[in-house]
Amino acid sequence: DVTSDEGSMSDKELREAGRRFDEAIVPLATESALTLVVGTPQATGDIIDVQKNRGLATVIRVAMWANEEHGITNWPEWWSKERALAREIQVGAVSWARNYLLDLKRAGEIPLRYYTVPHDQLNPEWVAASGVDYASQMAATSSRPGRSHYARADVLKRPSGGVVVYDGVLGQFPQEDCEFFTEQAQTLFGNFRGTVVEAIGKGEEHYNTMMRRPGLKLVPHKSHRKSKPDRLVMDLGPHLQRGSLVLSDADTPFLSAARRFADKFPSVTNDDPGWDVWDAIYLAC
Repeated sequence: DVTSDEGSMSDKELREAGRRFDEAIVPLATESALTLVVGTPQATGDIIDVQKNRGLATVIRVAMWANEEHGITNWPEWWSKERALAREIQVGAVSWARNYLLDLKRAGEIPLRYYTVPHDQLNPEWVAASGVDYASQMAATSSRPGRSHYARADVLKRPSGGVVVYDGVLGQFPQEDCEFFTEQAQTLFGNFRGTVVEAIGKGEEHYNTMMRRPGLKLVPHKSHRKSKPDRLVMDLGPHLQRGSLVLSDADTPFLSAARRFADKFPSVTNDDPGWDVWDAIYLAC
């Protein structure tokens, strides 16, 4: 699958997928072979985009809708208007635009839709869990101690179904403060299940350090093959859109950062702390 998510996470992955296609797949074709490259667009510069720009073949684009205004799909024997609309809700707006409408431009312009619930209606005795995103430590100087980028998301399982982001911690802290916040999570809720820690790089060091403390409910998580944007729009996006993942309306630094980032997305910078916030939410869920 040369247009998979794994093959389009970065420019490096795109180049490697292209190399494999040109060196391992293309030479297998014979003169009499009918060569078809089939897939859905994943990113600018993916295999389909490259083949189209080379002009060596006919490009046929068959999206979901034959006539969107009248609700007619290109496969009416299976994809009725009702079934197509239900799938759009199921997969979320970004995946729908990319994988079903074959429209990368539209997929890149869709903001994160989310719902909020009144904080005073939330009960800390519900089943709870946390997620921790611990980034690399800044070097200490004579005027400033070493500090690490840290985000912890606390979520509750709603009795009616779904998950609500209750609150969290966000900032740059000394290592001992980060360790305190990670340990603190399981003292805040009456029915706490555990804390998921991003165990990659400095996060793995943080996890190993915390595991020396008896009684902590920690779970390591390693996700080398999924980018931050894909975590957000492909994994969390559909849950945000259909309301199975909601945010508390409390006015706290963590929740304010989460809502601000979602409101601005995708027009955010790579160093926006909102990435850490939503990474922590992803881990907690």
